[in-house]
Amino acid sequence: MQILLRMKHIKNKMKLLLAIVIIFSFQSWTKADDIKEFEIEGISIGDSALNFFSEKEIIDNLSISKTLKGSNFKRACFNNFGNLYDRICVEFKIGNEKTIHGLQGQIRYKKVNNPICKKKLKEIDKEFSIVFNNLERKEWGLLKLHVGKDNSYLPITYSFPDNSRSQIGCYYFTQQNSTILKVLLYDHEFRKIISKKTEKK
Repeated sequence: MQILLRMKHIKNKMKLLLAIVIIFSFQSWTKADDIKEFEIEGISIGDSALNFFSEKEIIDNLSISKTLKGSNFKRACFNNFGNLYDRICVEFKIGNEKTIHGLQGQIRYKKVNNPICKKKLKEIDKEFSIVFNNLERKEWGLLKLHVGKDNSYLPITYSFPDNSRSQIGCYYFTQQNSTILKVLLYDHEFRKIISKKTEKK
């Protein structure tokens, strides 16, 4: 059983028995309007990265990102953090507090266009559409990924009232011959940094 996204302060837990299971409180089913109420591996938007990683761990695991170049944000990624994901990445604002504005969990699959990822994506989306039933959902189709050569991704987004987002997607990396399932949370401020003109594949 896997719990890919959890709501903070859960009461009256309800388990959705699918290949990927998401647990939320009953209260979240009626209205989910604050992205800070959700967490991935115990981490939420607005937390300090220093609550989970040491300064040295963060520095040692910084990930170079062209998207964040010139901004006041950095990204650090950690392998085998927690039990559910192969990799966790946190995007934080540069400063003493290292406040998290973006968060993602990754599950890796061998081979590009691995059909397992798309199957899991549909299962997660089915549950998200229930939990986030008051949010704007958008299925983007296959888009060009502006990183590397011939890479693409298949995202589905749920937008909160303050323009923060929850996103799920399959990312296809041709040269690495791999597929990555991503579950992402990011606030409105970080969304402005990573927003680019989408381009159909």
